[in-house]
Amino acid sequence: MATTDTTVEAAPESAVEQPTITWDGKDFPYKPADDLPISSKLKLHKAKPDTELDPITFEVLSTKLWNINEEHADTIQRVSGSPVVVDNYDFNTSITTESGEPFLFAPYIQYFAGAAEYIVKYTLENRSESPGINPGDIFISNDCLIAGSHQMDVGIYAPVFVDGELFCWVFNACHARDTGGTEPGSFCIQAESIFWDPPMMRAVKIADEDGIRSDAEDTFLRFSRIPHMLALELRSQIAGVTRARARIEGLFETYTTDVVKATMDKLIDDTEAAVADRLRGLPDGRWSDTVYCSGAFPGDRGIHKTVVTMEKKGDQLYFDNHGTDPQVAAFNCGFGQWRSAIGCALTHMLAYDHKLCVGGAIRNAHFDAQIGTISTVNREGAFSTLHPQLLTIFQAEKVIGKMLFPDPEQREHLMATSMLSTCGWVTHSGTDQWGNQFATVTLDHSAGGLGAFATRDGIDQGGTTFWPKSEAPDCEAWEQFFPVLYLYRRAALNAGHGKYRGGNGIAFAFIGHGTEDQAYSTISVATGTPTQTGVFGGHHGGTGLYYGIGGSNIQEEFANGRIPAGPEDVRALEGDGRVLGAKTNGLPLGPSDVIEQIVFGGGGYGDPLERDPEAVVLDIETGQVSEETAEQIYGVKLSGPGELDAKGTANLRDEIRAGRLREATMPDKAPDRGGPFDVIIDVAEALAVADVEGTPMLVCTRGEGAVLCSLEENYKEHVARLDTSLHEINGLVFTDPKTDTDADVVYRQYFCPVTGTLLDNELTIREAPPVWDMKIDADSLPR
Repeated sequence: MATTDTTVEAAPESAVEQPTITWDGKDFPYKPADDLPISSKLKLHKAKPDTELDPITFEVLSTKLWNINEEHADTIQRVSGSPVVVDNYDFNTSITTESGEPFLFAPYIQYFAGAAEYIVKYTLENRSESPGINPGDIFISNDCLIAGSHQMDVGIYAPVFVDGELFCWVFNACHARDTGGTEPGSFCIQAESIFWDPPMMRAVKIADEDGIRSDAEDTFLRFSRIPHMLALELRSQIAGVTRARARIEGLFETYTTDVVKATMDKLIDDTEAAVADRLRGLPDGRWSDTVYCSGAFPGDRGIHKTVVTMEKKGDQLYFDNHGTDPQVAAFNCGFGQWRSAIGCALTHMLAYDHKLCVGGAIRNAHFDAQIGTISTVNREGAFSTLHPQLLTIFQAEKVIGKMLFPDPEQREHLMATSMLSTCGWVTHSGTDQWGNQFATVTLDHSAGGLGAFATRDGIDQGGTTFWPKSEAPDCEAWEQFFPVLYLYRRAALNAGHGKYRGGNGIAFAFIGHGTEDQAYSTISVATGTPTQTGVFGGHHGGTGLYYGIGGSNIQEEFANGRIPAGPEDVRALEGDGRVLGAKTNGLPLGPSDVIEQIVFGGGGYGDPLERDPEAVVLDIETGQVSEETAEQIYGVKLSGPGELDAKGTANLRDEIRAGRLREATMPDKAPDRGGPFDVIIDVAEALAVADVEGTPMLVCTRGEGAVLCSLEENYKEHVARLDTSLHEINGLVFTDPKTDTDADVVYRQYFCPVTGTLLDNELTIREAPPVWDMKIDADSLPR
């Protein structure tokens, strides 16, 4: 079995000076030792090495355990009074082995249960002696220094005992609507440190054989603005683990404990083997992704960088966050969640056919993180706004996808960034239509766009990769629960352009209804620095835009029989209308106040000039793009309504490519024109490694092609480069970065210096060097 983690060492380029580290989850983040120090009082069940397990029994039992995990989820939904869980599936359930290794995850939010391993191992290490781990116990944990996404994602988990031995664990994590902190809804956008964030429970025994422990429950509920509702949500989670534990115990009436444990071990082992086999068929190398964004806290005009780098050696992957900026405000996550986010990407991209068995997928991965950064917070750092763990999932998807590209069969799993690449919410709170206190987060963002694939367009309102079973609640359901009235919810036009375009997100607006005592806050990143990145020349999609109108004439419009039906109508309303910052708090939401949000278009894939012209014509007919966009971005001309001008299109595309090279800064040394090449392996949409006079070189494969550089060089230093602006490409979706940040942000495009093919894009700062996103190991190439 491969080890999971490597020793953390500071990289020379680290932005954060590294202290002497004790990975104890107290003074520093938690990382379990290879051999957990567990009390001798606790006996762990291990399968006998010679246990016989036939294929049919394995399939039957693994499916039974999958169904138990789903029944666990169903039980929570039936008991919970929270629409966040019932209507939006903002939760997950899982089963781990006796030592915490993840066995099964349900098909809900994957990064929730991805923290289960570290939480269970911390509990084994720190609670097995005192207060002890016994039959009937149930624990609670929501401290991200151990693991977990943010304080509102509450982990409830229980050991399953058989004949005095701890057999396995059942675990769930659900988003609670308010657990305390400085902001209603607990997204503490003004937090300067963890001491502003909601309080946390650290592997506390919340129940035992005698029932719920009132001391622990009272402590947990004390800080919430809606303790009566939080108590119900807590009981739904306890009901879930109780039901799952009983169902697993029921298996032993038919199967021996050794056979059940052998089934668990085999699925994990099989997943590890499948991932290793898929990795061995790919060239070794190093891939990296860098994202800049602004809007970490109200009034923030800085710029913040997160980096994910992956190195592949044989069947092992090595991830690090070196170069990530220091932690800031509540814009951070813990080490365990950073690791869990990468595990999400690994599982659905490399172990998609193994029942979401993260434990097997992550055995092939190693993690090297620097503490005190945005993606691995130290003890003082806050993390309630849920930014970098979301972004890390998609950065990991991007580097894994680029690694997969050389294999045509695995290439189809490569995709651009989907919705929820970072936070993108509205919270609202106050007194509801029945006179009760409430606090919640809206969930319409679940209908954002899916990123474009290497072989097809993304899906409009398709959701996201790490949330297979996501739904956006009906408007009527949200209006029933909370004092709002929707004006509309409709498709937006904010997908990234490309050879394959991303999926479009949504736009929605609502007003306060039935109460005068309600306020809202916005929680996202700055619109001018979107994180919905494209791949191999595909353009970014829109992350989000907030628009608010205070004291509008909406009630007069209603009286005259008019209801705003889209963003244009909202902007025509009278009142104090303005674009809102990424982080604002406490704005009034009464019957005359309007809040609109446009969210999450998926990133595009490939050069837009390579999109099938007929597909662009269809996009025009269906309103996905305008004729102006079709000409300027896709180089497509019409000869009449719905009729392609094929010759005019070919000529226009040639003109645009030539124009790119006229405007761009050319490399110091003109490349050798090549082609046809003796291609060794394709490594990107328009890049390949080719044998050039006996030496492997990176080449552009389009048109005449060009020999760019050796494999020991960054190809981006040898191509044409143009610093422009996303706002210039689509001013309706992207605001000018200068409105959000004082940093000199540019949208950098890289073109083949011979053919003008768009190879890649980066949203970066002007003084930053090109990201070295791909370095192929020549010794690993096929001969």
